[in-house]
Amino acid sequence: TIIYDFMISKEYYIAYGNMLYAIAMSDGAVQPKEKDTILKLVKERLVPLENISDQIGTDLAHYAIFAFETADDQVLDGQVALDT
Repeated sequence: TIIYDFMISKEYYIAYGNMLYAIAMSDGAVQPKEKDTILKLVKERLVPLENISDQIGTDLAHYAIFAFETADDQVLDGQVALDT
């Protein structure tokens, strides 16, 4: 059951990060201020609420940040990020 819960939570946060990226990218580019605001929101509001960590101790909410930054690094189309 713990592994199952972990997979749902991890996938949720990845999808959440991709959704945040798609919203920021909706005008064709992620502005630095948008990125800073989104990352700050996740770190300050979401991370403290999550009490599950992965195998190496990373709070699962950080997966939203990882997904957002990966999509941003690859400059994905917003729809592509949502489909990922």
